[in-house]
Amino acid sequence: TMFYKVVFAVVVSFALTSALPIPGDIGGSLPSVPPWRDYQANH
Repeated sequence: TMFYKVVFAVVVSFALTSALPIPGDIGGSLPSVPPWRDYQANH
């Protein structure tokens, strides 16, 4: 279903942001990326 596709995309995006530095243009297209990176920077 669409729900599982969305969950999968979110999990993959978190995995990528935790493993790789993401360029600003990609980060701007993924609303969940900047808060996630701020969280990592503060912990």
